[in-house]
Amino acid sequence: MLRFWRVLQKKCKAELSNKMDYIFELITTALLLRDFELMSFVVNSEAYAEGKLYQEAHLQQLIVVKTMLHIKRGAPIKAKKNLLHINKKGWGRSYFDIYDLFLRVINYEMASDSANKKKIMHDYLKKVKQLNYSFFNKKYLLDYFK
Repeated sequence: MLRFWRVLQKKCKAELSNKMDYIFELITTALLLRDFELMSFVVNSEAYAEGKLYQEAHLQQLIVVKTMLHIKRGAPIKAKKNLLHINKKGWGRSYFDIYDLFLRVINYEMASDSANKKKIMHDYLKKVKQLNYSFFNKKYLLDYFK
């Protein structure tokens, strides 16, 4: 794993036309694995900072990552501000369902009352069942930020 990190960091520092290509898939991987260290790397990478996002999906996925990080770091106001910039139309069809589930995780965590949390959980579990994604279960939702 350490070798992977070194190669990735080297690629992101190299003179490449689109460094984002090297971290694009890591965005979804970091979210799936609940790897907040990897999320931090993605958000802080030069590829992102240089504004070389050539697809709206990249930007939208980074907004989801930033929102997750703000929640994890105890910054709900920043997380709420990021939510204003989420545009589901920009997610891309191939990632839409998974990012919809991540958004439900965010909304569950940010819900302030138990009735709203219960509704979000119900909708989340219904969607998981519909998609037949056993990886996303009740425990995944409840433990995402632990």
